[in-house]
Amino acid sequence: MAQDVRVHPRDKRSQRFVEKPRATSAEIDVGAPTNYEALQQKADELWQQWEAGQWDDPGRAELTEALTVAQKTADDAWRPTGPDGQPIHGAHYDPATRTVTMGRKNCGNCREGTVPSQATCPACHGTGNGPKGGARGCQACGGLGWTWDPQRRETCPQCGGHWEDAEASSLYDHVPRQMAAQIAADMPVRVIRQDRDASWNEQFMGANRLWTAADYGAHWSQPDKDDALIADVREGLAAPFTLQWVKLVEPPGRPHAKTASLVPGLAVVVTRGGYSVMPDDPAQVERATRELGRVEAEVIGGRIAADGGDGTGFVANYPRN
Repeated sequence: MAQDVRVHPRDKRSQRFVEKPRATSAEIDVGAPTNYEALQQKADELWQQWEAGQWDDPGRAELTEALTVAQKTADDAWRPTGPDGQPIHGAHYDPATRTVTMGRKNCGNCREGTVPSQATCPACHGTGNGPKGGARGCQACGGLGWTWDPQRRETCPQCGGHWEDAEASSLYDHVPRQMAAQIAADMPVRVIRQDRDASWNEQFMGANRLWTAADYGAHWSQPDKDDALIADVREGLAAPFTLQWVKLVEPPGRPHAKTASLVPGLAVVVTRGGYSVMPDDPAQVERATRELGRVEAEVIGGRIAADGGDGTGFVANYPRN
C-alpha cells in the first residue's frame, strides 16, 4: 500500500520529528492543475533567464526578486490531494510505480505559528559594542545589539500564524523514516569493484553520491562479503534523516519539480580505500573515477586561496591535461 506520512513541526524539546502514518490511494489529484501549471511555467521562464544571465548583469537583483515571487506564488498553488479529498502531507510514495509526489509541509520558520521576538541586548544595551567600547565586540549578541526573547513570542512573518501545511514540500526535503525503510528494502543494489584509490571527487566533493565511506580497504579485502556490504547500505538508506529525495530520484527536468521517479537502482563502488554509494548509471559510475581537470583545479584552488588557504599547492598537484 502506498504511504502518506505527515511530518509535524520540530519539537525543540526532543529535537526530533513525530510522524503519523496515513493510508492513501496511489492516485493523485493536484487540485487545480491548470492554475498551478500556468504559474509554474512563468517561474520556469524566469529561471531560464536567471540561469542564462551573469551575476553583474543590469537588473539582476530585480530578476532575482521576480523569480522568488513567481516561484512562491506557484508553490502556494500546489495543493495535491488524494481521491478522497485529503491533502498530501509531506510526500506520497507509490511503490508500484516507484514515483514520489511532493505535498505540503508545516512552516519551517516557526513553531506552531509563532517566533521569538527581538529584544535589546541586556549586555550592550543595543549598541553592539564590547565592554571596552570595541565596535561590534559584544559577545552576548554578536555585535548586533539585539537578541531573541523566547518568552515573548510574536506571529510568524512567513506564514502569518497559519503554520499547518504552509509550504510546498520539496525534493530537497529528507525522506521520512517509514518511506525510507520501504525504499531501502525494495531498492536494487549491486557492488562494483574497481582496483584504484578513491578519486578526489569521492574523497572531497561527493558529487552525485549518496555518501562515501573511507574504510581503509576493509571491504576491498573481503570480496566474499558483498552481501554484508549491501545490507549495510540498506541500513544506511533506512536511517532517519539520512537522505534527501533528490539523491534518490531521476533528474526531474525542471526546477522545483513536484513529482519524480526513483532511480532504477544503486551501485556501491568499492575501491582500495573505501566505497561510494551512487545511482546505478554508467555515466555516474564513470564520473566517480574522474579526477579534476586543470581548469577545475584552478577554480577550486583559487577559491581556497581566497578563503585564506594555500590554493597554489592544490593546483600544482594536477598536471595540465
